[in-house]
Amino acid sequence: MSTNKTRYPIAIKLRYSLMRFSVLLLILWGSLPTSTWAQDAPSYNMRFVTANVIDTVDGKDVIVFFHVSAAKAKDFPPVVSMRVMYSVDGSEVTKASIGRTDNVSIIAFDRGIEGKSKLGYSLVKDKVDLNDKADFMLLAIFFKDLTRKPISDMAITYGLWEKRNTEVRVEKEYKFHVENYVP
Repeated sequence: MSTNKTRYPIAIKLRYSLMRFSVLLLILWGSLPTSTWAQDAPSYNMRFVTANVIDTVDGKDVIVFFHVSAAKAKDFPPVVSMRVMYSVDGSEVTKASIGRTDNVSIIAFDRGIEGKSKLGYSLVKDKVDLNDKADFMLLAIFFKDLTRKPISDMAITYGLWEKRNTEVRVEKEYKFHVENYVP
């Protein structure tokens, strides 16, 4: 009987200690900054520049330009992602791995785009300040033979990998009208 009296207070003390530890752990868990859980905003700024049909015969090939700049210089440049989701004229969303299919490819340009792509330069020269001193890149995503009919509207879901944490990628959906390219 004396053994029960000695075990019972130890069990109460142990239960009380575990409860205090659980509460402390819960408080510490809740006080962690949200950046350790997930990243809601990328460390770069990415904006849609232009989308143009470049197939003047069938109207099925499109080039889409994005302007990417640094939110912080130390985080630039981000890492190009090879995954894109897109839909054409309200169609079902298609997932593509850039480079693994023949119909989607990507090229990154800098302010020297004029010497590298006359077509690209003609499409962005009036929409992007190519003399900007800040770091930036222009991403050109090419879509080939997307539909059987000419394209007028698209939606793209895309995001780049973070330079300082390549496990984080923040995707954003862009909806836009596709302009006809006139050389």
